[in-house]
Amino acid sequence: MACPMVEHPQDNSKMVPATQLFHEVIADRRLRHGGDPTARSHALAAVVGETEMGIRLRKTASRDRIDALIALAMAVSVADAMPERAVSVYERRFLPEVA
Repeated sequence: MACPMVEHPQDNSKMVPATQLFHEVIADRRLRHGGDPTARSHALAAVVGETEMGIRLRKTASRDRIDALIALAMAVSVADAMPERAVSVYERRFLPEVA
């Protein structure tokens, strides 16, 4: 299934809600980290800063990168806003039963 391209500017109007949702997803343990060293270093280089609109991911004073973390926060935000895909009867027929 192809996914559409979605514009997601990195301004406060988009990144504040994305950061807040990202925090909730992490706090609720709905997102797990697989131990990737790049993801870990980007997460360790980030801080949450307060803006007039709420919290937002920011870099620490270092020159370390946080691009992977920002991309993940944006992806979580976009995925959350997408409507649930309807599952056809033909797909459901072959789904395993959940206990």
